[in-house]
Amino acid sequence: MTIAIPIFGKRISPRLDLAENLKLFYVKGNKILKSEVIRLISHNKLEKINMVIDLNPDVIICNGLSEIFEEEIEKNNIKLISWIHGEVDEVLHKYLFGSLKSKSTK
Repeated sequence: MTIAIPIFGKRISPRLDLAENLKLFYVKGNKILKSEVIRLISHNKLEKINMVIDLNPDVIICNGLSEIFEEEIEKNNIKLISWIHGEVDEVLHKYLFGSLKSKSTK
């Protein structure tokens, strides 16, 4: 499974559509096999969301996002967990062990 989280330093970025970096975690069960940071440099929101979708994540964990990002993620059958904030490692651990609470999950 691949989990994508927009990052700002060690924290989840406040907005997916404005994030410059996305961290991908490659996971099996509840174990992280590998991770990498991808730069998302684009001034066009559609181009940026297509960059994210082309990475083919199974899950995106983010804080805020625009309606168009949410619609495109839904269209591509990617699980979205939004309105999450905090340290990336802590949030990922909670997700992997089933204790992440979200205002919105799709």
